[in-house]
Amino acid sequence: MARGAARLMAYAAMVLCVSLARVQLAAQDAVGDDDDYGGSGAWNLSFPLPSAWAPVFEGWDAFPPCGSQRLLKEVTSLEGVWEVLGSEQDRPALRRTGDALAPPLTKLPAQIMQAMHAYLGARDVQLPARYPFVRLAGGYLVSIERGEYGGEVVWYDDRAKSLSGVSRTPCRAFARLRNRIVAIGGGRGLTSFAGELQVFSDAADGSSPLLERKITLPQPGLTACLAPNGNLLVVCETLLLEVRSDLSLDTLYGLAGLALHLDCPRYVATWGFWGEWPTVRFVGDDIMVGTVGGFVYLKRIDCPGRPRFQESWLLPKGLLPSAPPTRLYFQDPPGAGRRN
Repeated sequence: MARGAARLMAYAAMVLCVSLARVQLAAQDAVGDDDDYGGSGAWNLSFPLPSAWAPVFEGWDAFPPCGSQRLLKEVTSLEGVWEVLGSEQDRPALRRTGDALAPPLTKLPAQIMQAMHAYLGARDVQLPARYPFVRLAGGYLVSIERGEYGGEVVWYDDRAKSLSGVSRTPCRAFARLRNRIVAIGGGRGLTSFAGELQVFSDAADGSSPLLERKITLPQPGLTACLAPNGNLLVVCETLLLEVRSDLSLDTLYGLAGLALHLDCPRYVATWGFWGEWPTVRFVGDDIMVGTVGGFVYLKRIDCPGRPRFQESWLLPKGLLPSAPPTRLYFQDPPGAGRRN
């Protein structure tokens, strides 16, 4: 009797495993029609952009990542990364961010530029560097990168018209999360990475922000944006992380595009191997990461347990003449028009 019960339990476990495997395969197979949002939810290689974006992206194609990354690593550009601005209901502004390293300081407000000359000195102010900043009630938080000498985050006070240090660690971008300011950054090396979030208070009275907490990331943070659910999406070297309001972390994506046909161990990210800082935004529930070659488009696929993302590349026509494109079409996805 005991032996028969054991066999029955083993058979039931095998059936359960086969059922779960079928569920996972249904979520991963590149099958199904082009009705991405009305079909079965299975993977396919086509993806839509909002209808209002059609005039701007009519000269673009979609590509699978595995067939294009090896070719794209030879593409270089001094015009900066691609960025698309605007809502899903209107014609967007498609632009390139330009060379962020030259000329120094020109992207800063005029009053901060004057204070930076006095704070950094005549020699350091001429060095190529990025200066991310964010506007608060009483002034600006500005990150100063000093290369091998480190850097810092400083506070520009509107009333005092001067700079003061608030953190000895620079960052690559600032973002808002509820009533806090988050500085995204971390060190980058040839074979080892370390990421960090610095969480600052955002005082309504305009006083200097206080550094409340530091959070370690598995990789350096490159940029960030708000998600439709109000959480913070952080783009790292090869990962996309979600930061909740309680400052807990969850990995959203980080599988495709890792070390595909790349030589240097440092450049292993789908969106980071050009050495530029990416841009990021949501398109409905999908994620669009801007690079110097084009956009990495991550289409959300609702799977049992948690959502997953299918990666495609959105590139100007003619950039990869030898790679066959997949289908790019235009329709309004669910969630279009949410805050990005």
